[in-house]
Amino acid sequence: MKIEAISTTIVDVPTRRPLQMSFTTVHKQSYVIVQVTAGGLVGIGEGGSVGGPTWGSESAETIKVIIDNYLAPLLIGKDASNLSEARALMDRAVTGNLSAKAAIDIALHDLKARALNLSIADLIGGTMRKSIPIAWTLASGDTARDIDSALEMDRSTATQPLQGEAGRAHAGSGSGAHPQHREGRGRQSVRARRRQPGMDEQTASIWIPRLEEAGVELVEQPVPRANFGALRRLTEQNGVAILADESLSSLSSAFELARDRAVDAFSLKLCNMGGIANTLKVAAIAEAAGISSYGGTMLDSTVGTAAALHVYATLPSLPYGCELIGPWVLSDRLTQQDLEIKDFEVHLPVGSGLGVDLDHDKVRHYTRAA
Repeated sequence: MKIEAISTTIVDVPTRRPLQMSFTTVHKQSYVIVQVTAGGLVGIGEGGSVGGPTWGSESAETIKVIIDNYLAPLLIGKDASNLSEARALMDRAVTGNLSAKAAIDIALHDLKARALNLSIADLIGGTMRKSIPIAWTLASGDTARDIDSALEMDRSTATQPLQGEAGRAHAGSGSGAHPQHREGRGRQSVRARRRQPGMDEQTASIWIPRLEEAGVELVEQPVPRANFGALRRLTEQNGVAILADESLSSLSSAFELARDRAVDAFSLKLCNMGGIANTLKVAAIAEAAGISSYGGTMLDSTVGTAAALHVYATLPSLPYGCELIGPWVLSDRLTQQDLEIKDFEVHLPVGSGLGVDLDHDKVRHYTRAA
């Protein structure tokens, strides 16, 4: 089964509400939708970055250029089922650009799984769970509105996407706390996040103990991404768990963080790691080091979220659940199928491959004009 074609489309999907972060306010999310054709089948994937290049080194525009001009010509004609060869070819041809590689890697996994009539989760080893507890983000920039929204979510029915999910009530620009419902425990756990550029170490050392006293169980990326030493010291000095997000940007960064036991948890993201296989490797590094895995998100659409669900469902342990809120933050979906949140958990889609299919009318509607 040879790769016959690889196409890319930039789509811009509005959000239901603005998401206020320290580096930008997100009113829409841009994605590159990738379709890989081989043997009469089409696999789909997605690449993107929260807020574009203000968060990381890639944007929808760079992802499309890298795929169209460097990766697609290299892969066309190659065996679509040889995922290892495809990853090796991409890594030799292009440095970094992990989201671009991830988009193709997801599409190739989808294609191979569909050809074998398997789900991606079954293709990569099988599921440990069929659903994952989800944390909901509240980041409007208005603390009172976020608190009201969190209370409203907690009163909603279990079949509503917003129920029992975490909220992030901002204490300032780009910072905040979010409670996550723990099913069967009758309470909500609280987490705090500081988006890049983050606090300096001294400020973090003052505020993290106060957050712990207030009942916060997890603090995400409190200091700038390159300051591994500060992460290690804050982890050693505090009882609250420290989560690496922006600092976790490659296999080598995962190894370095694990070697120094610099954090308590890794926020996994397929786009950060270059795809499915590398994300599983990062999770394995975490497991070997006694570090927890957390199901992170890049505000992925239903395409990227489905891919992440298949990966996270195979992990042996996911104690902090996931933050796969993208499909419910966006004003519309890009697939024929919805994803489901029920009983405070997001459920793995059923079917071969990703378990979701592109809604081509929606994709055309949100396609960016050339």
